[in-house]
Amino acid sequence: MYAKNRTKQCSYAIKDIFDGHLYRKNNFDDLPDDIITLNFSVDGTPLFKASQTSITPVLCTVNEINPKIRKNHIILTSTDIPDMDEYLKPFKYNNVEYHKKCQILIGICDSVERPKLRGSKSFRGEYGCGFCKHKGEEIAKGRGYVRIFPIDDDGNAHGEGLRSHTETLIHANNVEKGIKHRSVLCDIPKFDIIKNLTPDWMHCVALGVCRQFLKLWIDSSYHEREFYLGNHISATDKLLLSFKPSMDVSRTPRTMSKDRLHLKAHELLTYLEIMFTEQVCHTLEFIS
Repeated sequence: MYAKNRTKQCSYAIKDIFDGHLYRKNNFDDLPDDIITLNFSVDGTPLFKASQTSITPVLCTVNEINPKIRKNHIILTSTDIPDMDEYLKPFKYNNVEYHKKCQILIGICDSVERPKLRGSKSFRGEYGCGFCKHKGEEIAKGRGYVRIFPIDDDGNAHGEGLRSHTETLIHANNVEKGIKHRSVLCDIPKFDIIKNLTPDWMHCVALGVCRQFLKLWIDSSYHEREFYLGNHISATDKLLLSFKPSMDVSRTPRTMSKDRLHLKAHELLTYLEIMFTEQVCHTLEFIS
């Protein structure tokens, strides 16, 4: 098994999922060779670019496969989601039946699918955060309203505190604190409905934080702010295109002026890493 045969030059470095807290907490590194752990991910995707029809595939990744070939051996378990609890029952029962052969470690999904799996309200509702008990408040935006989760005067950003697996089961029985019902995922052995159902970096970091930074830097509505780079966009494009990324970067840099709205997640993350390098920061400071 790759997990047991791999070598690490630095014992305390986080190199792969085996070094993570959840994997070590459940003693998965002492598993027999005939037992594997899986991560599953759920994310809706349109069939075609201009199509209203979409599928919601559930994909499983075997952690014990060498990471160099891990993405070439992804298991497709389904392509559609009807009622979420009914949909996940075979997934749970198969896990129980074969729990000595397979253990579910982590579930990865976006903010739309995560509440469906957890049996909770969406982020638009009261107590809509899946990780803390913050009631939130609605504010007007445009022609409608959005829900925000402000930090109070004492610096508390978590409202009534962080959620836990045990507490979520109690909330499910009482239908309170944003939990609508008990998720069938709670019946998977060793699966923590809060800690093991994680946010995904693609939507939170790449398509969230990175895209927001680019908007602030380039969007003309911020032209009076000190951080605005739109006046130096040609120099910025030239600087970005001059970079020669390492082999772990699958896409070469594109221009910010023409391609910003079409950048993929990995490209956005690469842009953020490049923009905060010492060379770029010094160059932009000199230009300004």
